[in-house]
Amino acid sequence: MARSKYSSLQEDINAIFASQPWLDLQIETHPEGFVGNTYEKEYVVVTIIASEPKTSITSVSGQILIDIYIPAGLGLKRAYEIADLLDEQMAGKVLYNTLAGTTQLGSSSLQGRGTDKDNQSLYRAIYSIPFTFFGV
Repeated sequence: MARSKYSSLQEDINAIFASQPWLDLQIETHPEGFVGNTYEKEYVVVTIIASEPKTSITSVSGQILIDIYIPAGLGLKRAYEIADLLDEQMAGKVLYNTLAGTTQLGSSSLQGRGTDKDNQSLYRAIYSIPFTFFGV
């Protein structure tokens, strides 16, 4: 049974966060839908937005949004450091983790969003990186 483009895309992205280089950084990583706790600790939440069909029925492009949560009141230095670490793993990479195609990642951006509305002890920044998944 052939994999769909969405499942293959998700597998490619998940492989980044399951890789030893990322795990060695010890940054807690969660999928979209994660509800954080009230502790002042850092973590990231990964959301894949597949929004534009490409040249074939098996291809798609969009954005990966990674919410970076850090303790509030300490400045943005740690958010920038995490964004740099994400760039090392993702920016400009081509992922060949599935048999159904490849995922190409572009150049990232980072935007500060302020104190988290649900947890005032955390500051939220959004790391964004475009992708194109080319199915076979």
